[in-house]
Amino acid sequence: MKLKNPMRSIIILFTLIVIVYPVIPLFIQSIAGDWDYRELFPSSLTLDNYISIIDTYNIPEVTLNSIIISSVVVVISLILGIFPAKYIGTRDFRGKTWVQVLTMMPVMAPGIIVLFGIGRIFAELGIYRTYMSLILSEVVFLIPYMIMVLVPVFKNYDRGIEDQAATLGVGRLSTLMNVTFPSIRSGVAVACMYVFISSWATYLAVGMYAPIDFETMGLIMYPAIKFGQVSDSMLAALTIIFFIPSVLFLLISTWIMGTDKVNNQRV
Repeated sequence: MKLKNPMRSIIILFTLIVIVYPVIPLFIQSIAGDWDYRELFPSSLTLDNYISIIDTYNIPEVTLNSIIISSVVVVISLILGIFPAKYIGTRDFRGKTWVQVLTMMPVMAPGIIVLFGIGRIFAELGIYRTYMSLILSEVVFLIPYMIMVLVPVFKNYDRGIEDQAATLGVGRLSTLMNVTFPSIRSGVAVACMYVFISSWATYLAVGMYAPIDFETMGLIMYPAIKFGQVSDSMLAALTIIFFIPSVLFLLISTWIMGTDKVNNQRV
């Protein structure tokens, strides 16, 4: 059987090896009951590591916290970022390069400096150590990425379809939801995926501005790794749990891009 595109198959195989291969030993470690360093595989398998991690860190509640915060950050970043990205991507104006550079300033500076800088503002507004301060501190860092991912998408965007919709009497909100979004759905999926994964793994902002006793996956993950709070097998189980939502979000984004490709081919 002759492959239609051998180079594509090689690239896919290489990607799977690079991504999946490191996860296999990690997964085996997470279900290992008794694994002597001289043995290639553990002598027994168990789910006790997952049970212990779930009980130790209250994983269901922490996971729900992370999903809610990351989803809210994605929505706010998209709402605030889509229109600047559209303007930068579809128009040529004087100082455009500088606008793009200034947009990335929050992520160019050391994160700890930016976070300490906005901390005084949160205190004066009376929202220090609240959900609002946590969400805003993450949005400050992640909205530049949302904009920069969407700018190239809008460079290939045909504004003529919006003019046609306006000619037919379609309102701006309806045009946005039924014309603009379907045209850039794949790009939006990629941007949202990046922001979600970044928010999911955020540690510093949560530690500084989250309400007291509020925990996310990022907040419990890094201390567990750095200070050795749990055994290696339990840490492997925690790592597997940590990246499952990110993988699911990646699969959803890939599916959206795949459906767009099929629809474009049909057209």
